[in-house]
Amino acid sequence: IVLFILESVGSREMFREGALSPTVTPRLFGLRDHMVQFDRIYGTFPASMRGHLPLNTGGSTVTWNSFTPESARYTGPTIEGVLKQAGYKTGLVSSGEFRTENIDAFYTRLGYDYLFEPGQETPAFVASHSVHSWGLDEDIARERGTAWIDTLPPSQPFFLQFLTIATHHPYSGPSWYTGPLPPADDEAKYYNA
Repeated sequence: IVLFILESVGSREMFREGALSPTVTPRLFGLRDHMVQFDRIYGTFPASMRGHLPLNTGGSTVTWNSFTPESARYTGPTIEGVLKQAGYKTGLVSSGEFRTENIDAFYTRLGYDYLFEPGQETPAFVASHSVHSWGLDEDIARERGTAWIDTLPPSQPFFLQFLTIATHHPYSGPSWYTGPLPPADDEAKYYNA
């Protein structure tokens, strides 16, 4: 199981005219017959970590205060924990840094068998692979995730959660990628990311 969580992407952007777009989402469009698409998930609060909490727990989120290390000490069931108990190996790769909103206080204590996030890397590595101030080129996270999967025996079930960052403002991708739209404004840069 691979769960992609696309940062700052809503269903109206992903499912233009009710379906994945071969232009805006070409890789996902190519995988459409091999995935379950959740196009009607609604967040209760418009902030990253407050969205990650219910996606991982199936429960509520913090809406009354800032997300602090104390509020990240969730001890109930999580998707990662339930799958690990069922015999799955679990991994988390993130192209975004965990330094904001105390995301690290939540994710690093869940007990993933494998975890990659930019904050584990040297400043030089981050600088050479950065797409913007929030994180790295998604291909780096993809490479780390697939390398981890390749270490597992073929019969081993696994759960990999993949967190993206390019679609977070200021919307940017790797330097070699131009995208389907001329980057004339933030909306075009967003769709390209």
